[in-house]
Amino acid sequence: MDAQRTLEPEFAHLPHRPAASFARASEGLSSLAGRRYSRMRRVSGGGGMELYQVEDELLGRGLTLGLLHHACHDEAAVASLEGEARMLARIDHPRVVHLLDYAMLGHERCLVLSRVGEYDLKQYLGRRRTSEAERLAVLLQAAEGLAGAHAAGVLHGNVNAAAVRVDDEGRVQLVHFELARLLDPEPGAWERNQPCFAGDPATMAPEAHQHGRRDALTDQYSFCVVAWEALTGARPPADADAAARTRGAPAILAVLARGLRREPSERWPDMNTLIRAMRQARTKGAIGRPRTLRRGSGRRAILGLLTLLAVAALSLHAGLARAAAPDNLALAAPSVAPGH
Repeated sequence: MDAQRTLEPEFAHLPHRPAASFARASEGLSSLAGRRYSRMRRVSGGGGMELYQVEDELLGRGLTLGLLHHACHDEAAVASLEGEARMLARIDHPRVVHLLDYAMLGHERCLVLSRVGEYDLKQYLGRRRTSEAERLAVLLQAAEGLAGAHAAGVLHGNVNAAAVRVDDEGRVQLVHFELARLLDPEPGAWERNQPCFAGDPATMAPEAHQHGRRDALTDQYSFCVVAWEALTGARPPADADAAARTRGAPAILAVLARGLRREPSERWPDMNTLIRAMRQARTKGAIGRPRTLRRGSGRRAILGLLTLLAVAALSLHAGLARAAAPDNLALAAPSVAPGH
């Protein structure tokens, strides 16, 4: 990790180099970090940007470097990285990764970011069994980050599980703003702008699929897809409202179902309203089944229940037998003289 490479802050259009010169094979990682940055470790590769956790040896703190993927070094990719930097520079919220600089790492453009968690949402929920409270706490933080971005006038544009980074303490930050754009306060402004059909189709709102519409309500829809999967372990059904109305369905699903309606005007007015509804639902009881279950845990639970029922039945039988016995049974027993 001692290869010569310096970080020189610069926000300008710089000479382009062939993609082959940026190949990021494992043995070449040390040449990217230089003397200032050490312990470089890739934690995310979503979209055209890869995230690396590093240690800043000069300042003694952990950071994250956002580097263009080795296959994405054309002018469009560079423009996207610069655009992401501009969007992040507008946001100052604890649940959104902080942009510290847009810089050159040797010949390579990069974002210098605050330290992000090493897990995305699916990794975090899958690495251990999480409680209902833990899962909802993580989702509420992600929702707060999205609300913070919207308050700063920024649309995320590609909300999915990979965009939610979580650390070991359950702290959340939103990342991957490569499709972000400014929100226009005038309703319907997206129609006059260039439609955007890019993004994760698994979480994309219907109007984004069909018309390229992107606004705060499409972000809300995508978040609700992510939240439904995190809480139930399954994708939302076609009629989420009907599923939420079934007997025994947790209250939180009704909240998310509204955010999943096909008609944008029928969703929650904004993320802050959705967050308040989620918090109210949290006070009404169980949220859903755990995200992960150990293999065979259901069978063990059934066997345990049967064992408890058997013990209870034996105890009841013994109690009834004692109740039916004569009260003077002890007096009727033959006496034994001392010493015999």
